[in-house]
Amino acid sequence: MAGAVGAALSATSFAADAPGDVINGVDVTLGAHASYDDNLYRLPDSIDPALLAGPGATRTDLVERATLGLDGHWQWSRQKLLLDLNANANRYEHNDQLDNTAGRGSLEWDWRAGSFLGGKIGGDYTRSLANFANTRFLEKDVLETTGAFASFSFRLGPSWHLKVGGRHSETEHGAASRAFDNSRTNSVTAGLEYETSSDNTIGVEARRSKADFDSGLTLNGFVFDRDYEDQALTLEIHRVFSPRTQLAVSGGYLKRDYRDPTLAAIGKGSFKGGVGEFTLDWQASNKITLGFNGWRKLRAYLDAESDYFIALGGSVAATWTPTDKIEVGLETGYENQEFLGTSVNLGTDAREDRVGSASLSIKYKPRRRLSFELTGRGEKRSSDRDALGYDSKIASFGVRWTY
Repeated sequence: MAGAVGAALSATSFAADAPGDVINGVDVTLGAHASYDDNLYRLPDSIDPALLAGPGATRTDLVERATLGLDGHWQWSRQKLLLDLNANANRYEHNDQLDNTAGRGSLEWDWRAGSFLGGKIGGDYTRSLANFANTRFLEKDVLETTGAFASFSFRLGPSWHLKVGGRHSETEHGAASRAFDNSRTNSVTAGLEYETSSDNTIGVEARRSKADFDSGLTLNGFVFDRDYEDQALTLEIHRVFSPRTQLAVSGGYLKRDYRDPTLAAIGKGSFKGGVGEFTLDWQASNKITLGFNGWRKLRAYLDAESDYFIALGGSVAATWTPTDKIEVGLETGYENQEFLGTSVNLGTDAREDRVGSASLSIKYKPRRRLSFELTGRGEKRSSDRDALGYDSKIASFGVRWTY
């Protein structure tokens, strides 16, 4: 999350909306979901969860979730207001100390003033249980992330757009012993984009980000400041080859500096180098769609935001729709993770992980407002730190009804 302005800062389109496509109002969604997890705490087979998570903790569990969602859309003249609310009640059959209420919410105003000025203003909120894969803290830790964003797009001519934007976000851990990872991030961007008549675009974007953490990093008995600043310059290209094939490519240079010079002196934290990503979407036939994605970027998991790593990976996804009511999806991915060494509690040695995953989903929609979904997912992590490697498998079934 840190350093990323996200989709809220994408270019604003100045094309007129088709009045016949506008439907104002709110949709209500009710859902029920059950999943079986064979390695809830993401531990290697050699470790008993009860030793770390307390008596009664079990490796496998059945998780039940009830969902209530609201999706609102209102449009008047050239203005749009979008509302998205979702609340989940999660209950565990055996590890009931992890029961929690999670969800997300966002409110966005997509505004336009005349033919040359537009933008987006809004805020968002998420609440979720921290993933046990990234730390060995196995108690209940509910994450809350709040954000506010604003973007502006100025039309300089028939094909040129100047974009500026900013985002502020805060992450808080519910567990007192994880409060040291509470953080605040501010990002600003500025970019120039050229759009051809065939919807192909090419643009350049500059970004500057600043992150502050509630406490420092304790390493070998010394405390280091984990606050950082980074700067990035990126070239972005979107090319539509045909109605069935399109390609998005971004590449650039990222520089990150930590405020504490001692971290750099011991080879921790700071990063300078190339980053990039590509996405190729191809509709192979009327029923089959393929997607290819590859990346090299600096990332951190939301529940371990101080522990950044260089992610080099790729994924392949396929979707098959044999009928209008059935959709089958398959996705595989692999990522190598080279950590920068800014973790609080995982030692001073270099860490490198390799994560592979595969998922299969089957969706059935017998009616326009009623849908069923059956999914299966497997993940395998190997690491040069034995305690962090694991295998996990999840099978789930869900039903959703929208009114």
